[in-house]
Amino acid sequence: MARLIKITYGNGGSPLVIGKDQTDTSYVLTDRYKVVSSYTEFSISFDVVVRNATRATFLTSEAALLAAFRQPDQKLEVFLGATTRHTFDPSSSVNTGFSHRPTCTKVDGELNTANSALYRIGITVQLPADLSGRDGRQTSTVTVEATPAGKRTVVIEGTYTALTSNSAYAQFVAAAGTYCDTVITALGGTYNLISQGGTAQGGFSYDDQNKVLRFRRVYEEVFYRESLAGGDHASIKGAQINIDRTTPENRGPSGFGVRPLERLRASYSATVDRSVTDIAGLYQSTVRPLLLAELQNVSGGTVVVTGETPSYVPTENVLRVVLDVAADLGGSFYSASLRTQDYLRHGKILVPVWSDDPYARDLYKGPATHVKTVTRFTVAKVGAAGGSGVAERFQIPVLAGFEEVEQLRDESREHVGITNDGFEVAQVTHVFVFEKANLEGGASGGSAGSRSAGRTATTASLGPGNS
Repeated sequence: MARLIKITYGNGGSPLVIGKDQTDTSYVLTDRYKVVSSYTEFSISFDVVVRNATRATFLTSEAALLAAFRQPDQKLEVFLGATTRHTFDPSSSVNTGFSHRPTCTKVDGELNTANSALYRIGITVQLPADLSGRDGRQTSTVTVEATPAGKRTVVIEGTYTALTSNSAYAQFVAAAGTYCDTVITALGGTYNLISQGGTAQGGFSYDDQNKVLRFRRVYEEVFYRESLAGGDHASIKGAQINIDRTTPENRGPSGFGVRPLERLRASYSATVDRSVTDIAGLYQSTVRPLLLAELQNVSGGTVVVTGETPSYVPTENVLRVVLDVAADLGGSFYSASLRTQDYLRHGKILVPVWSDDPYARDLYKGPATHVKTVTRFTVAKVGAAGGSGVAERFQIPVLAGFEEVEQLRDESREHVGITNDGFEVAQVTHVFVFEKANLEGGASGGSAGSRSAGRTATTASLGPGNS
């Protein structure tokens, strides 16, 4: 009975034919062929006897068989009579099967003679992922991890195959974005894609025939705003903001309303999308305003930039920034101090006496002198208003029994902040000189109460914002 099965393997017009319609009678298909099939793979195995009347022709036929089933990626077809039963064509316009990997094993038995040999042929074929709705996606996994704070990282991995006339890469580009967006939407939240590669974002690799592609996409949740507009910024990936705040010791005297400038530092780093070629422009328009707003929010006051160090890495499109600011928290002075010095002469008049003792003196009682010097040092913003009660808060102590006899005022100014930003501060050293005086009735100094009132009026004009 003639065989109805025909198996062909090979590209082009001259594949190796075994079974029905074969022209080379050196090959005999024995027994029945076996098939194992799954969604991802098809495999076939069958036994072939190679035989010939002469040893030379037998060896030639055997070599041809081994050569044919050594080649990968060849078209495989199985016919039942004139009907095609199985066909797996790896050509780019069809892709009904690909990555063909044949094996050829010599089997022990009586059919192995000087002019014949029994071989078991096995061919494994990868199948296209043609399940409806998956668009060439063969496999996929989704992994979600979260930090202790709840910030999630999502890893989507999977495999795409060639499909009809599309290569694996073309199918991946056409379908992966939609699939991954569906996964992210189901999870909820806003994410940055932080792994990129090729035309379609995401890392991937494919075989040399571009039939099977493996991809990996990593998404990082946007845990905090990336611009003043809030939420995700399309060009900024993996942004990190660290803010350090230094509150200096306040050593100002009570009643002066001293509030030192606080120092804050923002450290920033991010990767910028490759489509952005002007990283410096992105920093000025987006990142810098965001950092200043964050620093102001943390400080609770008005901030001025005191130092700025942006760092650009064009070869990797990385932006790093260190931004230093001073925060004005609304005090009357940034610093202040009071110092009092006393100079006393006890009214002892020593008159030299001519004698053998060179230190001999006569002691006479004269007027005593008590001079008290009060030095006030303040640092304040130029033009600042101290608010109500400035005179009372900033006056020097009331010194009963003393009359103010002299004042000395020294002022220096300096700028806080970088060029074209910030403000001026005045450093004022004010010296008040008083002398102890028990005034006789009717003197111009008046009573103790009037003296205090006059001194208050004098020193009140020396608060912040007056130069």
